[in-house]
Amino acid sequence: MEMSRREPDNAVTPAISVMLLVLLTAIIAIIMYAFIYGIPGGLEKSAFIAAEAGVDEINGTEFLTISHRGGDEVFLNGSGAARGIPIDIRTTAAGGGPVLAGADYPVTWKAGQVLYLYNTPSGPKITIDRLTAAEGTGFPAGDLELVIIDTNAEVRVFGSTFAISGNGQGSTFHMLTLEAEPVQGGSVAGEGNYSHGAGIPVIATQKEGYRFVKWTEAGEEISIDSNFTYTMPDRDVSLIAFFEPGPIPVTYSAFWPLDEGTGAIASDRAGSYDGSIINPNWIECQDRGYLLFDGSTSYVNIEGNPNLKPVSAVSFEAWVYPTEYKTAKVIQMRDWDGHGLDLNLWKGWQGGVNHGPGAKTTIDWAPSDANRRPDLFTWYHLALVYDNATLKLYVDGVLEKSQPLTGALHIWSFNPPIRIGSEGGDGHKFFKGSIANVGYSTDAFTAAEIAAQAATPPGGCPPEVHFTAVPAHGQIPLTVSFTDTSTRMPYAWSWDFGDGNTSAEQNPVHTYESAGTYTVTLQATNIFGTASRTQEDLIHAEGVIEPGNLLINPAFSGTLGERPDSWQGTSRITSEAVNGNNIVMDISDGGGFLRQSVDGIETDKAYTLSFYAKKNGTINSGWSQLAFYDDKDKYIDACVIVHNFDEVIQDDWQIFEGTCHTIPANTGSIRVEIIRGLGTTGTDALFIHSPVLVAG
Repeated sequence: MEMSRREPDNAVTPAISVMLLVLLTAIIAIIMYAFIYGIPGGLEKSAFIAAEAGVDEINGTEFLTISHRGGDEVFLNGSGAARGIPIDIRTTAAGGGPVLAGADYPVTWKAGQVLYLYNTPSGPKITIDRLTAAEGTGFPAGDLELVIIDTNAEVRVFGSTFAISGNGQGSTFHMLTLEAEPVQGGSVAGEGNYSHGAGIPVIATQKEGYRFVKWTEAGEEISIDSNFTYTMPDRDVSLIAFFEPGPIPVTYSAFWPLDEGTGAIASDRAGSYDGSIINPNWIECQDRGYLLFDGSTSYVNIEGNPNLKPVSAVSFEAWVYPTEYKTAKVIQMRDWDGHGLDLNLWKGWQGGVNHGPGAKTTIDWAPSDANRRPDLFTWYHLALVYDNATLKLYVDGVLEKSQPLTGALHIWSFNPPIRIGSEGGDGHKFFKGSIANVGYSTDAFTAAEIAAQAATPPGGCPPEVHFTAVPAHGQIPLTVSFTDTSTRMPYAWSWDFGDGNTSAEQNPVHTYESAGTYTVTLQATNIFGTASRTQEDLIHAEGVIEPGNLLINPAFSGTLGERPDSWQGTSRITSEAVNGNNIVMDISDGGGFLRQSVDGIETDKAYTLSFYAKKNGTINSGWSQLAFYDDKDKYIDACVIVHNFDEVIQDDWQIFEGTCHTIPANTGSIRVEIIRGLGTTGTDALFIHSPVLVAG
């Protein structure tokens, strides 16, 4: 019988012995690594450094000397070095926050070595060269705190505070704060503590649906680049990055801003489907033109095109400014039975799509058991979206109403037109007000696209008010014709004539019964607002002159095209008249004049000359005067009433008046002289009416 030998239970084979030896060696290696470098992801070994630091200076520039007296080998975190335990060296100066020191090259620090901490315009730095440290700016006067941090374990391994005299140039640290406006528009980066003069890269990153606009400081624009280098001033500062909703969605099949300001073409800015404007009325503002719809004849017609026919999705949007409650179309494909956005007399904003003959689905923003009208003279952003699952109505970017709906849209056998402001030229459902930024797509707009477009409404502007008054001067009763010359389509007017009387007519005629000077104000209103203009002292209504004091005839009587009776000169009577007084016009180009002599002068009286004048074109010179002559018709002296017409005369009638108080004792006659002087050529002219000379 064969017997087998049983091995003892505690026997170990050579293979197992080798495995145990390898395992033991690995454990010892891990323990040694952890002791030296720490355990990754777990407890870290704190660096041990016997450090010593002090203030040094060269030529008055102060810096810190930091000596490694013994302990672990370390390296400056972020410098690019790879051996040892990473450390941060931080400083705090002049009441600022902690600032991390950097380096221009890899820095490894071990026992026996010296580091130098010095200041620069871009912040503190570390070097191993003492002369480089002396080329810094120096630290500001005051306490300077130095801290060395074990980066792995986040343990402070050295710290001390030093007194800095500030003999060097110095550099103070200030806080740079960055903000995004609006917050949802984007993010900003680069905030922190920086020294005076430091160049800081600041970065603005836009979010979806927004675009960067500008950086501002204290309300002033400083850059239109989203990423730029900002130079730190000697103070705390806050910068704001502004964002705005991004460009129009790329899903537009056509986009008609209706901003041309003139003409009868509505340009498609997203495609090639321009429209024709029927009976256009425009208001031209600083930012853009605005198309007015009169509620009875105005609309935009876009001819049908197979590329604009929707199949399973469609979207409409527009900014709408109603000025009258009525059932009207905002944008409509085909006629009443097509797709589009509407204004209902009672339910307000609504929209619908057609799935087939007699199968139109409409939703509105009103509650099911009530009416809801929009405010007049207010911008609304409207959007209607059908995506083959739901019909949605948005007002001002908010989903107001939705209804589950599926199926293909009705496909007409022809190419239906798109109309804005009406369903056609047949007198039905014309919109009154303004419509702008009309968008259309054969896809479904997203909620984000609608919100972006609804974020910024159009502007609009009130009238630019102007008016004329003819005549603006004359004897009472003075009847004046006022003419409104305002722009930007005013539809209401309010006049204040300055004498207690008013008018709501566009072009009123008003009579001033009492002598005086009157200020006139016109207030005009268009669909966007009200503006006014005041002309100070516009109307001069003169009292009746006593016949005994009237020394010359103000009527300028005579024959049309000839000089007025009893006057000498080159001026001629025109066809225009003011209050029965003819007007003379001087168009000579070599020194025209108008002159009349008055005899029987009393030297103890004052003499006042007044007349009305205006210009056309350029008047190069000219004056008016009373010239005094003795009994032998010899010139004695002159009293100037107006000097240099070219400096004072305007394009509208104004009164010129002057009084001569001292008359030479031997004066026998006065010559009234209204002189053009050195004239110009062409159509330039000086106009005069109602000359009056009185003795007082």
